Amino acid sequence: MTWEKTAIAAFIECGYEQVDLTNLAEKCGLESAYFTSGFKDKYHLFQHLMEACFSLLAERLERVFQENEHPVVRLHRLLLAFGEFGIEQPECYQIAMMIRPVHEPQHFPVESAVRVRGIFRKAYRQAAKAGYVSDEVPLEQAVQGLMCVIHGTVSSLLVLTRINMTEPRRLLAYVTSNYLAGMLSPQSIPFLHNR
Repeated sequence: MTWEKTAIAAFIECGYEQVDLTNLAEKCGLESAYFTSGFKDKYHLFQHLMEACFSLLAERLERVFQENEHPVVRLHRLLLAFGEFGIEQPECYQIAMMIRPVHEPQHFPVESAVRVRGIFRKAYRQAAKAGYVSDEVPLEQAVQGLMCVIHGTVSSLLVLTRINMTEPRRLLAYVTSNYLAGMLSPQSIPFLHNR
């Protein structure tokens, strides 16, 4: 990921609309033909960058998922890993989750984004099957809720830089554990707080 880092920085600095492929190729130290032969247009280049960034996140979450943990602890650790990714790799997080075209809202089909949601679905489904979280809430709503809470927290940490936020990891732990506590069955709460 060498020229990709320069391209990511350009999209963050300038915004999607302002990135020009010819200028970007020059910034990256590449011939403009590299971009035009490798990517049909800016949309496809951006999709490539999103895939690269989401892939890093998916790999991190897959490692956490593979650990032999209690289903509630696994769900909490997945949320924390998602948040820590945003803190540790803010540029990738912004490309994966925050930077989008303003004037032409487009969907970017990204395979690794599907993997990320799939990991959360599987973890929530396991916790629900074992009776640790409510099965009254539809799976997709529960997963979207989890992702919205963690994304809101990470986005706030990245965007609200002038506010003296509490230590980021402590804030992530506080927000995620309290949100999860509201979803858990009463017998599951000790697993969340006794880590």
